[in-house]
Order: sequence, then structure tokens, then C-alpha cells
Amino acid sequence: PLPTSEAATQNAPSTPSASANSTTFAATDAGATRFVGSVDAAGGRIEITQNFIVNGTVNSGIYDLPINLRYVGSSGRTEEETLTATLVVLRPPRLRLSLEASIGGPEYPVGQPSPVALTIINTGRQDVVLTIGEVTAENAEIVGDSESFIGTLRSGEDRTLETEIVPEEEGDVTLTFTLTYIDDFNQEQMIERSYTVTAAVVELPPDEFTPPPDFVPPPIEEPERDWLSRLVLAFMGLGS
Repeated sequence: PLPTSEAATQNAPSTPSASANSTTFAATDAGATRFVGSVDAAGGRIEITQNFIVNGTVNSGIYDLPINLRYVGSSGRTEEETLTATLVVLRPPRLRLSLEASIGGPEYPVGQPSPVALTIINTGRQDVVLTIGEVTAENAEIVGDSESFIGTLRSGEDRTLETEIVPEEEGDVTLTFTLTYIDDFNQEQMIERSYTVTAAVVELPPDEFTPPPDFVPPPIEEPERDWLSRLVLAFMGLGS
């Protein structure tokens, strides 16, 4: 039972923490005890805040968080009651995302299609049910697939999300990848990651070759029949 209105005027500490044998939750502050003070009768309320972390090895599920409440009862003696808070723990997938470098170098040519690839690696212990991978771009046009089905990614497996872009102007190009997955409670969730790459104007070589000032063209050898024709004309006095 909650303390009576008479006892509520007394000071009482509250200790929200996991049970002594539980390693699911741990308080992040120096101590897990909070001093409440007097609570007014007839609907008085006091809000208590306690920060805690969840053990990284637990799976998604519903867990009980014990809260020990000590107060002065109507008899004037200190009494204790354990309340239980029900918490939903959702374990997010552990994915490593990396954008592959451009094949032509660190810069993407303006006005030309370039491949873009995002590598997805499941570094967690559980399978990840990925559904759709989507990519959008700023300062570039998506000329490849903007959406692709990915599928279930088992522990240690990797997938590549590929498309092509055509940068519109010189400067930064922002690529945003959105991955949709189904969590452990069968709910649809999303992971969004953005990358910034550089677009540059590629200088094409000139169509015609311009020789340098000190360039000397090689001598042109005449065919043998042209040499004989000149010799005959010379005998006839017609050649030079």
C-alpha cells in the first residue's frame, strides 16, 4: 500500500534500481538512491529521474525494473515496498556502412555517370531483416536504381547497394542512404546515413595537337617511283 496522507508529510528516500542479482540494468549515476521529500496529500505528485543503461548482451524483450520505496508508515516506523516498472528493451541491429571510393579517383566528374556503391556488413550476432534500400542525392541526378530490395542479412554477411549518379555542378554532392528493416517486435524501422563527395569538372584534351615553338618536323621520304620520275624529267630538261 502507498503511504497514508499523514505519513506522506514525512521525508522518504526512493531507490529505483535493478534487483541485486540482475545485470540487465545499471544506474549511470554515482548512486541509485534518490531523496524524495514530502508528498502532499490528496493527489500530490513528485517526479523522480534516474539514468541507467541496459546491458549490451541482452536481447530485445520486456523486462521488469524493481523500484524500492522506503517511507514512514502510519505507525511511525520506516517501511519498505518494492514496485515494478515494466520496460521494453529494443536491441538495434549492428551494421557497418561504408561508401566505396569512386573508380575514377576521389572526385566525381560533372555531367558524366559514375557508379556509387554502399557496402552493408552485419557485425552483430543476430540476423537483420532488411527490406528496401533507398538513395537520394543533392547536386546530382540518380540515373541508376534509386530503390533496391536487400533481404535478410545474416551475422557476418555483407551486401552492396549500387546505383549511378550524374553530378550537376562542381562542388559537394550529398548522398543519403535510407535502409528499412523489421525489428524484433515486427515493426518497420529505418536507418539513415549521409555522405558528402566532391564533383569536379573534367578537362578534356584538345582535339588538335599544337607543336611547341622549337618543334622540327621529321623529313618526309619520297617513294622510289617518285625519285625515278624526277630523274627522267631531269634528263629531258623538264625537271628541276
